[in-house]
Amino acid sequence: METKPRRLIDGNITERLPVGYCHYHNGCLTVKQLILHKCLKRQCKRLQRYPNEFWEKRAERKHKEIVKS
Repeated sequence: METKPRRLIDGNITERLPVGYCHYHNGCLTVKQLILHKCLKRQCKRLQRYPNEFWEKRAERKHKEIVKS
């Protein structure tokens, strides 16, 4: 799947499909940036999720944790 170049929140350009877009920083996010900025931990309302296998795998992990408890 081809993607167009996208600007990340740190100003770099990526050809890879990012996991989301930050409406606060006006840029796309990689998984590393998502973790570094603690977007999920803070439950940031300005995060727009892009379709990405990262979210599917995360949902599976969360489901397994719930089932274990």
